[in-house]
Amino acid sequence: MGEMAKVLVLQRRPDGGHVGFWVEFEGEKVSSYEDTRGENNIVYTLYTCTAYHGDAYRVHIANESDPGEPDYMLHPVRWDPRSGGGRPDFSEVWNREDIAEKFPLFLKDMEDYLETLPADPS
Repeated sequence: MGEMAKVLVLQRRPDGGHVGFWVEFEGEKVSSYEDTRGENNIVYTLYTCTAYHGDAYRVHIANESDPGEPDYMLHPVRWDPRSGGGRPDFSEVWNREDIAEKFPLFLKDMEDYLETLPADPS
């Protein structure tokens, strides 16, 4: 078994309470970036998931823009905390194309995703 990553998931429920838990998976942090524009205080963290074959990624979003209403989620996920039903399903992962489409700021952290062009004279 490889390195384990552990992230917090915390979502608001319709009744005003919260549902929260830790999610642990085999993987490691690749990179992260912060969105601090305006009132934003959001950190996006890219993880590679080593328990899968090929390219497999998850993104943890920690939104602390409102300190009284923090929101932490791991993507991709099949779950609606507002419906109050069931446990979240984290069995899916994203590939490089998914990351490029949804979080293009992480392209700089996936060197082999785009081709490299020579700039020096030949």
